[in-house]
Amino acid sequence: MTYIPFLLASNYVPDMKPKTRNIFLIAEWGLLAVLLAVLILCGVI
Repeated sequence: MTYIPFLLASNYVPDMKPKTRNIFLIAEWGLLAVLLAVLILCGVI
C-alpha cells in the first residue's frame, strides 16, 4: 500500500493537463490523509 500513490502519480500525472493534474494530486493526497487518520484511530498503525 505504501507505493501505490507514487505508482499512480508517476504513471498518470506526466500526461495530464495542469488543472487535471492538480485536482488528481490534491484528491490523492487528501485520500491518503483520511486513510492515515482512520488507520491510526483504529490502531492499525
